[in-house]
Amino acid sequence: MALKPLNSIAGFSTGDLAVTIIQANGDVSTINFTANGVSNLGPNSNVIITGGSSGQFLQTNGSGNLSWATVLTSGISNGTSNTDIPTANGNVNTSVGGVANVLVITSTGANITGTLNSSGNATVANLAGGNLVSANFVSGTLTTAAQPNITSVGTLTDLNVNGNAVVGGNLTVNGNLIYVNVEELSIEDPIINLNTGPNGAAPSSNSGKDVGSALNYYDTQARIAFMGWDTSNAEFAFGSQTSIAGEIVTFSTLGNVRAQTFKGNLEATTIAGNLTTAAQPNITSVGTQTSSIVINGEGLGVTVDADDLRRVGLMKYLGLEGALVHSNTVPLRIGRVSTANVSNGNSVNFTNEIFISADGNIGMGGNITPTHTVSVTGTLNVSANANVGNIGGANTISANYLVSNSGCVSINGALLAFNNATGEAGIFSSLATDINFGLAANITAGSTTGTTTVRGNLIVNNNVYANSGTVQGSLLAGTLTTASQPNITSLGTLTSLSVTGNISANNATANTVTTNSTISKRSNTAVTTDTVIDSFSKTAYRTAKYIVKSSSDIGYESLEVLLIHNNINSYITVYAVINDGGGNTISLSTAINSGNVELRATGLGANTVVNLIGTYVPD
Repeated sequence: MALKPLNSIAGFSTGDLAVTIIQANGDVSTINFTANGVSNLGPNSNVIITGGSSGQFLQTNGSGNLSWATVLTSGISNGTSNTDIPTANGNVNTSVGGVANVLVITSTGANITGTLNSSGNATVANLAGGNLVSANFVSGTLTTAAQPNITSVGTLTDLNVNGNAVVGGNLTVNGNLIYVNVEELSIEDPIINLNTGPNGAAPSSNSGKDVGSALNYYDTQARIAFMGWDTSNAEFAFGSQTSIAGEIVTFSTLGNVRAQTFKGNLEATTIAGNLTTAAQPNITSVGTQTSSIVINGEGLGVTVDADDLRRVGLMKYLGLEGALVHSNTVPLRIGRVSTANVSNGNSVNFTNEIFISADGNIGMGGNITPTHTVSVTGTLNVSANANVGNIGGANTISANYLVSNSGCVSINGALLAFNNATGEAGIFSSLATDINFGLAANITAGSTTGTTTVRGNLIVNNNVYANSGTVQGSLLAGTLTTASQPNITSLGTLTSLSVTGNISANNATANTVTTNSTISKRSNTAVTTDTVIDSFSKTAYRTAKYIVKSSSDIGYESLEVLLIHNNINSYITVYAVINDGGGNTISLSTAINSGNVELRATGLGANTVVNLIGTYVPD
């Protein structure tokens, strides 16, 4: 259809059929208007279509049909996804795929049900995550104190913990200084390792640094005490006033060590206090004594050698004090004293004495002046032997035996002493080559309770009997025929030793030991937890092998153990384990404690006891 203009303002015609459809004012009054081609209404034309209501709009169905539709002022929808604003000035709700309120925007922020994925940066004032927030980087401050899901963080410049910090694993600190500002520090580990390498590695070289504890205290000023290992002297040291630079300790004043008992060797410049052990065989000299030395024990004595050559000896015997005095001005004086004051030799008050003058004469008795080689006032009684040159007696010389070094004894021309009552005879000579006492007679020397001394060699072709006494000599030649010798406690170096019976000994040292059986003489050890069942000094042996027997309410068990140590740690391996079917009865461990390598056992059942035999190998 072509629109043809008319000569008048109103109306137009279509083809030859003229239809008046346009009013005089230009309004189209036709209800239905169909055009097959292009219809140009002109720039000033108005189209009025009746129908619909205020605010509605025409929408097409895609087939050319128009219909009135209402604009949705509260939301937009497409299928099961929509965005709507239910109330004026209210929240904006977005539902997706039938899931309601996936995104709800309020006046205070946006709430998301589900996951928020952002390929770029998300900058928010506050972020509240109900479940999980995942991001390469999160900038800002977490306001929720408890964060149980954070298991690791990056490198922190500082870490402040106001409450308790619990570290379930290991804590490694790579810094140079740690401050522990606590009033009380409790450590469960019984052994604290100092001077190790990173992560507890053993030292690989001598750092030259001292190892121990620095103790800070204050008296008149701040001071540092130290106790630990002095590397330069290779010894433990205690200092009360020290300085530390470069982890090397300089000792200004050594400290005192106070303890109940000290065990081991003691080397000191000064020892204060009383020695409680009476016998001190290693003390060979003492300093200058400013007071008298009191000796109140039977048979005890003391000798003093002063710089002015005064030599004084004291001894108490049979309840009486005796003295020996000599100096460069006082001759030798020996005797019983009435006073123990011998600080000056001249002040000794002798009641009985032996007096040797400067010319060698000897006087005996009460303060006599010697005029002979030996002068005796009264009777000379000798209970033992008296070796003299010539004896001159105005009265009587009485002796059981007289021995002459010149070959014979002349007593009134007699060379033989014989007792008619007892039939005993004595021959006294040191130069005779042979002395024969009968051909078949027994020889009795000395008394039945006394001692017979042979100064030379005693050669006996047959047997020597000591029924109840003792045979003594520097060298005894021959073969002992009595098997049991309980008094022999030590022997010289033997070239070999063969034993057909048993040998019981604490320690035996030999190059080679050949034996049928080796039996442990150890007693059973009751075992609870970490019980030490064997130990040895770490400097004595490097490795050890054990055969261990254990028993408990579980049953019986036998096993073997190899042990080795490096002076710092010790290690074991357990093998050849066998039991009676009840299961293991013990567990074994090892450690170095106070310089000793220890083998420890823990019982796995009640009434556990252990016995073992060990083989030890030094370096």
